Amino acid sequence: MLFRSIRFYTESDGFIYETCVESRNPYRMSKWLNIAEFIRQRCNPPSECEILLYGDSVGSDSIFLSRMGFIVFYHDFDSYCSRFAKERFRKRNLPVHSFQPGEARQFNFVICLEVAEHAPNPPELIEELARLTTQDGYCIFSESFGLLKPKFPTHLASNAKYVGSADSMFRQNGMHVAWRDADEKPIIYTRLRDVS
Repeated sequence: MLFRSIRFYTESDGFIYETCVESRNPYRMSKWLNIAEFIRQRCNPPSECEILLYGDSVGSDSIFLSRMGFIVFYHDFDSYCSRFAKERFRKRNLPVHSFQPGEARQFNFVICLEVAEHAPNPPELIEELARLTTQDGYCIFSESFGLLKPKFPTHLASNAKYVGSADSMFRQNGMHVAWRDADEKPIIYTRLRDVS
């Protein structure tokens, strides 16, 4: 299944269309307004805040935050979606930087939404997200480990065992919940004790 998932992303442009449509979903857009407000309250001026969008597919979230004046880094594996995203950044003349895992740097905010259910090793992914988050930073995270339906063929069934375990995986990496939306999408993790 994993090989099929990787082939789907790298050999098809179908995910571009789905992701572009989803990025305009009113429910999702309202979530992003809340995320942006959370970041803005903790990072003023925006030009001093580095944000990594980990798994941003077609780059819609990177575009949104870059237009707000934040220093944005984009990461997704090489595919039709990532090439499309980089072309979108170029056409809009946005200073969105590329990031490759393994780079020795950290970010004030690491955002990883609806990526973990596609990952072959979610605990390893969360370890990496925690490593990339500064000591006084935040990781904004959501997952759909239990959303296994035919219309989501790239969600790995092997990850169903991780339903409800994001908090414990982040705790294993020294992070705890700073804020949780009512439907748990997103959950914001930090190492800070006082998150007021």
